[in-house]
Amino acid sequence: MRPTAAVLTALLAAAPAIAQPVATPPATWPRPAEADFTSQKFRFHDGATLPSLRLHYATLGTPHRDAGPGG
Repeated sequence: MRPTAAVLTALLAAAPAIAQPVATPPATWPRPAEADFTSQKFRFHDGATLPSLRLHYATLGTPHRDAGPGG
């Protein structure tokens, strides 16, 4: 193997060890708000029904009416 090829091979092999990820600050997410929604006599698209359907959900943030795209 030529010396140039040997050096390139060594550099390529060491590249992952040399590269270090950039430290980013942790994201500060709002605390999730959890709640339950219950629907009585829930009817599926195919006609099947349930006497009641409970859906548990979590949301992040607070919606703002007429905020537009991007907040």
